[in-house]
Amino acid sequence: MNVLIADDESAVLEGLKYIIDWQALGFTICAESKNGEETLEKILRLQPELVLLDIRMPRLSGLEVVKRCREQSYSGKFIILSGYSDFTYAQTAMRHGVDFYLTKPIDEDELENAVKSVRDDILKAHKNHTVMLQYREKARDTILRDLLLNQVDYYSIDYSDLHLNCSVYQAIIYESYNQDTFHSAWDFAGLLRVTNQDHNSFEHIQLDGQDIILLKGEFAIERFQYLLAHYDKNPQKGSPLDSLFLTYGRKVYRLEQVHLSYEDALSLSKRRFFCEQNQHVLGFNKLPLDDQFTWQINPNEAESYKQRLSDYI
Repeated sequence: MNVLIADDESAVLEGLKYIIDWQALGFTICAESKNGEETLEKILRLQPELVLLDIRMPRLSGLEVVKRCREQSYSGKFIILSGYSDFTYAQTAMRHGVDFYLTKPIDEDELENAVKSVRDDILKAHKNHTVMLQYREKARDTILRDLLLNQVDYYSIDYSDLHLNCSVYQAIIYESYNQDTFHSAWDFAGLLRVTNQDHNSFEHIQLDGQDIILLKGEFAIERFQYLLAHYDKNPQKGSPLDSLFLTYGRKVYRLEQVHLSYEDALSLSKRRFFCEQNQHVLGFNKLPLDDQFTWQINPNEAESYKQRLSDYI
């Protein structure tokens, strides 16, 4: 955690750096300043978890610094040091979100206790935030799996919160030719050359031991088509598709149809046995028009296949 220290008196500023053991309390002094304008600029730029500042400084007072920081959505902690014990100052400071208002001369134990209290609040908030993110991701994974299986209550989904309000979707299933050397989760953002911040381009889901990519939006799907075209003819040794077998379903335009694209890809993944040598990709256009799968071969090919099959056995 970072702390910024601000006071217009050099002697006081130096003293605040050493009056307590900041490192032992979990803080690193990231910056110091001697006037209000400089303090405001550094707070907004560095976003320290804690700011320790004097209430009286040139250019901008400590209270004005706090007020402007809050107006610009800074959410860190403040400890104000003041030569005024006037209740009005303290009340104003608290109204602007100051955590502690300490009067000079500074008592070492009082300052240390205030810093410890702020630290504990920060750590508790971080822990709560982490737990909430974990629960959120678990819920997200469950919803996405149910979406693929057509087992979700579509009317209860917050589409915007899950970034599932796109105009088009497409499901991909991929697996490795060589399980010994394959990564557990391929970097599809790198393959497609898209940013996937907040899952805005695709979702990665694991279901029944398979890795599934749900592409979201025209741009991601276009990038996927470009990838397929680039590696269409016998992928180079060591290229992304060299170790992958990949199937993809139809494009769908409603969330309620996502399971259809997934079912296409799943059906194709079961036909890997019928692929030609070095065939790495099967698309939904390769699905038969009905549930029958037929392949006409001539007698010579039949003899060749029989001989190869018996040799393998």
